[in-house]
Amino acid sequence: MKKLTLLSFTALLFATNYAQAQNFPETYASQPCVSCAPPLYTIVSGSPSISTDAGVGGDPQTPWYDPLGTPMPKTPTKLAAKVGNDHDNNGNTFVTLGIVDFKKDKIKTIFTGFTLGVQYTFRYHVLASRTLASNYAASATLQVTTEGDFPALIASKTTTFSAGVNTNKWIAESVTFTATAQTYVFSLSGTSVGNQLGYANFDIADRPFDCIVPPAQVQLYRAVYETPFPCAKMNLYDAIKSTTPLGCTPVWDFTSTANSVMSVASASAKLPGAAHYFAFYEHWDCYNTNSSTAEMTYKYVETQVSLKAHVGTVDCVKKSTYDLTAQLNQSPYKVRWFDNDKHEGLPLENPSQAPIGNYYAFYYDSVNGCYSTDKATSDAFFSVVGATMCCNDPNDPLNQIVLLDNSVQIVSPAQTFDLATVVPSEYVFDNGVVLEWFTNPNHSGVPVSDPAHVPAGTYYAFAHDTVNGCYNTNSSTASVVVTGEGVQLAIKVSLQGACEITPEGLMNHELQNASLLPSSDPYGTGVVYPSINTESAVSTVDWIKIEIRSSGSPEVIYQSKSLLLRPDGMVVDINGLTPIFNVQSEPVRIVVKHRNHLPVMSNPIDILGGGLMSYDFTTALSQAFNDGTGPTQMKLVNGVWCMIAGDISGGINGTPDYAVDGADGTPFRQTFKQGVFDVYEKADYNLDGSVEGVDGTIFNNSFNAGYYSIIINY
Repeated sequence: MKKLTLLSFTALLFATNYAQAQNFPETYASQPCVSCAPPLYTIVSGSPSISTDAGVGGDPQTPWYDPLGTPMPKTPTKLAAKVGNDHDNNGNTFVTLGIVDFKKDKIKTIFTGFTLGVQYTFRYHVLASRTLASNYAASATLQVTTEGDFPALIASKTTTFSAGVNTNKWIAESVTFTATAQTYVFSLSGTSVGNQLGYANFDIADRPFDCIVPPAQVQLYRAVYETPFPCAKMNLYDAIKSTTPLGCTPVWDFTSTANSVMSVASASAKLPGAAHYFAFYEHWDCYNTNSSTAEMTYKYVETQVSLKAHVGTVDCVKKSTYDLTAQLNQSPYKVRWFDNDKHEGLPLENPSQAPIGNYYAFYYDSVNGCYSTDKATSDAFFSVVGATMCCNDPNDPLNQIVLLDNSVQIVSPAQTFDLATVVPSEYVFDNGVVLEWFTNPNHSGVPVSDPAHVPAGTYYAFAHDTVNGCYNTNSSTASVVVTGEGVQLAIKVSLQGACEITPEGLMNHELQNASLLPSSDPYGTGVVYPSINTESAVSTVDWIKIEIRSSGSPEVIYQSKSLLLRPDGMVVDINGLTPIFNVQSEPVRIVVKHRNHLPVMSNPIDILGGGLMSYDFTTALSQAFNDGTGPTQMKLVNGVWCMIAGDISGGINGTPDYAVDGADGTPFRQTFKQGVFDVYEKADYNLDGSVEGVDGTIFNNSFNAGYYSIIINY
């Protein structure tokens, strides 16, 4: 029986949740086994087993033996089992410790949640058993100790066995101790008769502790409480008069017998009317009574906020905010403002300085943390309207300027960089609005005087309304880091899937033609190309990812970029130019990744200085590094060496395995059966926007060939 547990962190806050009963690690399991311990137990020494009445470790080849022919009795936890209870011993298993001088099985478990000063009684069963080839155990011991390298003994119980007297029968035992710590170690062990092997068995249930809750009703100060708030959350602790017993927790249910278990939120959804709460004391799923007479009732009345007006204007030049608090009619209740009629999300932080927007007012009970209604009406609605261009919300991310690149390098022989090259051509500003660059995100100081010739540094873009004196944002996230000389890498690579239908040796760009390419790169690097599907965009097959790795230690990644792959195989930046990478002081390897093709890795190249360097994967199979242990790394299609299609488990939101295997076949077949088309989908190997038979052929060929990428080794 579970109840609502009330957690009161301050005198003004009240919250509820379900008290989870603590389950002690039981000594049984769903299946028998040898050299194993029950779940949550640790083997200290030896090789214990999970046994059944059939034999040691459940093995009928090692059956139990009793000289009198008495069969092994059922465990007490089996006899108490209920079908459907996850913690019942329906399989009649138990832990067996084999004990002899040279092999003493011992296990332990750690259990926490004890209340200091509370006396606990722990109950369990032990049984001495033997096989035809062994003797009975001499004794079985349960010890309770503290944690640490030097544990203190808290309680111990040793059961001594005498053959034919108390063997082959489950013996009920218990230990009692007063908790001085929150966590204890429970150890199970035994001794043998001389140097003869014997078996000691333990049967411990998931509820081995006696209930510590006194059987007395909770006493309340009062039985009725009224509130105008529909969420109906109040500090029910205020109604409790009696002292909570040590180690116990006050909990609440919606019926006196706790037959219904629900949260306060779901109870509020069943109002209006009145809710009835019944108080209990609880400890580890044990309660003071099965029928509570400690009943609390409260009522509420739905209330809308009363406003003086419903519209206000600002010019955003002399006045950019509006005082919503001045629109409130007199009321004894605190008011919170939201930008929606269901008080979702966070309330307006400063309603006396509200920016442009639509707002809804709610009465709020700060003691109990609830609102006067779940939905505000037009009576509680107020709109702050802007009158000039400067009224665009400076904190709205949509007002930020989106740049083509956030990290660029000055390429020799140039000594400066033109910031205009990272601004999309589709940006058109109104009259009086100019683009300005600053060296700080707050447009303080003076703007950059010559944006076409800037040295290395970090620059922030702003749209400046020179007529009204305002900026598009108070804090720009549109930044570009200009670094010193880099190296331009002209990389050429082809995708097998995109080459399958173009005998000219060019790859198709059907995804772009169908406006299916995402404007954000699919590899999670944060690159955005808003106009990727427009006529003015770079002709693109798909997004591609380039990694610059150490030649000697290819698992080390120096730099990575999400870039675009043109139909002719050239890899370019979103500005259509050859990408720039950092100069490295040692030889490197280029790794090319795609969302549904196997990665390829180049042979070592030097990028020690600036300028332009080229690497063409398409000219020969040897251009893709292979240490001789892996399969062919590329496939010849229409006279062009291409990356091999088929690997989708390493694509978007997947875990890379760099192989065409069953992990790819399952999602492909699932997608194929759905008959999808006009989609950007990993299973679309030929990149035409549909998942169809030709994609299946590509996958099957790659799967049957056993292809995998050499970078699986790194």
